[in-house]
Amino acid sequence: MMRVVVCVPLNVITGGIEALYQLTNSARRCGTDAVLVAPPGTDVAPCPSDYLEYDAPRIEFAEVRAEDILVVPEVWIGRKDLMRHDRVIVWWLSVENAFGMGFPTITRHSSPKRIAGILRATVRSHLRRYRLMKEVARMPNVTHVTQSHYAADFLRSYDLPSFMLTDYVSPLFAANVPEESLAARRPYTIAFNPRKGAEFSLALMNGWDEEVFKPLVGLDRRGVSQALLDSEIYLDLGKHPGRERIPREAALARCVVVVANRGSAGNDIDMPIPEQYKVNLPKSRSSISELRAFLKQLRQDLPAHRQAQDSYREIIGQQEQQFHLEVAQLMKRLDR
Repeated sequence: MMRVVVCVPLNVITGGIEALYQLTNSARRCGTDAVLVAPPGTDVAPCPSDYLEYDAPRIEFAEVRAEDILVVPEVWIGRKDLMRHDRVIVWWLSVENAFGMGFPTITRHSSPKRIAGILRATVRSHLRRYRLMKEVARMPNVTHVTQSHYAADFLRSYDLPSFMLTDYVSPLFAANVPEESLAARRPYTIAFNPRKGAEFSLALMNGWDEEVFKPLVGLDRRGVSQALLDSEIYLDLGKHPGRERIPREAALARCVVVVANRGSAGNDIDMPIPEQYKVNLPKSRSSISELRAFLKQLRQDLPAHRQAQDSYREIIGQQEQQFHLEVAQLMKRLDR
């Protein structure tokens, strides 16, 4: 019987990690023997309590068999001990994260020393990407699946075919929002993730005393859910290396979602919100002022802006069913 072994660090909580649990759970739902494994050198710990809702048993790496199908997240495509397995599925949950491309963006306020450091890191990262992708493209044992159309486009640039395997937002975030929460002013104006475009968010916050920002940091999933319910706008100026999870969670909490127009947010499939909510990065004082004015404008008519994103919420609500269908199709394809 075919067995699918999903590689995952077991003590980490991120959107990408949750997707790996979702894959294991969904594969088991359709009758496939699917398990998790922590590869050598990764921290091993009990399953985080956040993911106990998923049916995702775990085995030791020594129990992996040659005939197993190994699912490897894109951040580990450089690990030869994983990529040389007989059958490998690389799941591209992001693009940039695979090559360590998470360094800051250059702005007009960056010092020469900082600019030089960023440029050196950029060159190193692009060289690493080129070498890794050329190596991966020569591996006949590897099948590629992508969580976003952004990642699929990236693979096409290397003439690599792929299949879609998305993910979905946990039902924890899909509960109905009380009407009183929509009618009343919420305690926080803008929720944001300090790890996503921090330099731009901090510049935006500077000198804006009349507004209250809520950083989504140091919170478990229920804490994030409550913080979003307490906020009117969710702002994400990050790189969007994949189909990001928190903007979807924010939309379900009936926040108005505003994102930087880059990465996966640059297309209307991965981020299907009206263009007016996709903003250019605020790289100058004038553009920061423009973004502030836009966010203040949103507050003047929140119901209308929420309504403008209703179709986005409807799409998010269909993603769990779509994901289970994609997993079932993938399992069938692998079992041929």
